[in-house]
Amino acid sequence: YELNKEQRLSYVTRGKNKKIIDKFNDVTETHLLNNKIEFNEKFSKYLKRDYIEIKRVSLREFKEFVFDKDSMIVKPIIGSGYRIINLKDTVDNVLFDELVKEDVIIEEVIKQHDNLNKLCNKEINSLKIITFCKDQKVYILQIILTIGNMYAFVNSDGLVTTLGIDLDGKTYKVHPLTNEPI
Repeated sequence: YELNKEQRLSYVTRGKNKKIIDKFNDVTETHLLNNKIEFNEKFSKYLKRDYIEIKRVSLREFKEFVFDKDSMIVKPIIGSGYRIINLKDTVDNVLFDELVKEDVIIEEVIKQHDNLNKLCNKEINSLKIITFCKDQKVYILQIILTIGNMYAFVNSDGLVTTLGIDLDGKTYKVHPLTNEPI
C-alpha cells in the first residue's frame, strides 16, 4: 500500500504468475505439479526416497515399507500439507486402516544436509529454483532458500545474497531460532 504505481507493477502477483505459467508451460504436463503420485512416478530417479500410495498396497506391504523406519511422512496426494507419524511404538492394523481411508502418499523422512540442518532443524529447508526454458537452454531466474520460517535469496553459485526475511518483512543476519549465520 506504500508502493507507487510503478513499484506495484513490478511485483509478480498470483494472477500474473498464473498467466506466465499458462503462457510458457505445456498445460498437459501441469497435472504433475498437483498429483504427488504422478510426480513421484515420473521423477522417481531424482527423489532418492521411498514412497507408497497407501490404497495400492496390502497391510503386509505397508508393514514391510515401515519396518526399518522410525517415522514417516503422510501427505495428501492432491493439495498441500503433511504430518509425521512416529513409528517407534507400533505399526498395527488400526493405523493402516485409518490411512487407507485417506487419499494419501506415505514417504520416508528425508535427512537434510548438516549445514542446512544447522540453520533450522525443525523443518526441511529447501531451495526453490525458478527457471525459464527457451530454445533448449534453461535460464535460472531466481533461487530462494526457505529456512524454516523465513526466506533468503541465493545466487547461481549457491551463495546467500540477502539477509533472511520473515513473513512480516523483518530481516535477519542470523536465524532467530538457531543463531546460525544465514
